[in-house]
Amino acid sequence: MIVAASVHAISHMNCHSSAKFGILEAIFCCPVFQCQLPTTSSSNRVGVSTSELSLPNTKRSNGVVHSKMFEASVSSEASHKAQVQKLVDLLHLWVKEELLNEAKAVHGYILKSNLLENNLLLLLNHVSHAYSKCSDFSSCQVLFEKMSQKNVFSWIVMIVGSIENGLLYDGFKYFHEMLEYGMFPDGFAYSAVLRLCVALGCIELGKMVHAQMVVRGFTSNVIVNTSLLNMYAKLGNVEDPSLVFNSMSERNAVSWNAIISGLTANGLHLEAFNCFLEMKK
Repeated sequence: MIVAASVHAISHMNCHSSAKFGILEAIFCCPVFQCQLPTTSSSNRVGVSTSELSLPNTKRSNGVVHSKMFEASVSSEASHKAQVQKLVDLLHLWVKEELLNEAKAVHGYILKSNLLENNLLLLLNHVSHAYSKCSDFSSCQVLFEKMSQKNVFSWIVMIVGSIENGLLYDGFKYFHEMLEYGMFPDGFAYSAVLRLCVALGCIELGKMVHAQMVVRGFTSNVIVNTSLLNMYAKLGNVEDPSLVFNSMSERNAVSWNAIISGLTANGLHLEAFNCFLEMKK
């Protein structure tokens, strides 16, 4: 019923041309989008976990385990992870300094390196992010299309990059492709999509995204709830953000700031002051 209502709402929107909303209808009618989300999401952190280590087959000789082989494997894996982390840090530096050519040089080095698949995916995600942040979104798109593997972070980079480079409908296209790919959104992905709704200035679309998040059990996610507060407040809706805020089981400083700023922006100064006093309790 939610999906049907979403499509009905799209057909009656007057904030954008009807031709543009074919992709939006496809998003909310996508069968993948109607599936129950898993409770866990993949991580993009660089770190050593025992499940990632390549363990040699240990043999006992005269009751003694050949642990040196195991230690050598752990040492090699840790060294490899350290190298990957250095490349990630270097890309972060080039993003901060907006040095596109240097980021491209790191990209070339990565492609020539003999990396494990999970490390290669991690690094290519960061290269894609660097291209987007350095205002070379076309290179970001080319790299994304060539990636043989993708994870949630890969799609978030493209969605956020589309927003930051003014390609809002491309952002929804990537969201749709993400669902078609079989990749379930996490809280950060939903937050990025809510940013798209704000950029488009279309609260109807934001409400549809909100409805889908409720169905998938994201109502207790403080990151998503804070994004919802910002979305409703920036689009001039006062009632819905108050309902979201009052239903939040967990709040942080950002959440309080979002509801107070939203109330103030909509002229509800007394309510904003009362929220401030409640926050100080």
